[in-house]
Amino acid sequence: VMDIAVGAADCCGRVRYADAGSGFGACAAVARGVAGAAGLDFEYVFAAEANRACMRAHVAGWRRSGVRMFASSHRAEDVAAMAALGRVDVWQYSPRCAPLSPANRKPWEQRRTDVEDMLAELQAAFVYVGIARPRVVIVEQVEVPSAMGAAGVEARMEAVMRKAGADKYTWTAYVSDPQKMGGTAARRRVWRMGVRHE
Repeated sequence: VMDIAVGAADCCGRVRYADAGSGFGACAAVARGVAGAAGLDFEYVFAAEANRACMRAHVAGWRRSGVRMFASSHRAEDVAAMAALGRVDVWQYSPRCAPLSPANRKPWEQRRTDVEDMLAELQAAFVYVGIARPRVVIVEQVEVPSAMGAAGVEARMEAVMRKAGADKYTWTAYVSDPQKMGGTAARRRVWRMGVRHE
């Protein structure tokens, strides 16, 4: 996914990358590696991470990169500050996993509030897409179990994204399964990649 994204985002030999909710910045590391292998310069513009432990690790791991750190991808003032940082070629967003994770043992009825909060955060974060129009948008999330009404939840997520300007992008979905790649984790993930219409 990142290989395709970086190739689509290449602008003048430099890829400007940003992410939100990505924990320790693992996706940024992959993007930097892909860009380097393609002979492209890589600039980590900003990262937004609400989890304080993840943010501390993020800052420590990327201290020399010059990345600008934000504590939220949802607050209006932070979104405006991110947009003011200029062109971003690849923007990657990871909604909170817990509400949709198969490892969450709460009954679905008890999780509805968490899912509503996640959708509200997604809508607020996607305001950035509407303002900044990054060349490539990646949304990475846990695959929604069918028992939780997958079609309904995913349709609502897509509606939120369209409202924020995601209809200006051509979207492709990919599913990664750690067990098919030799891992032991059972959690499948969905990667939605949107390339902006020129």
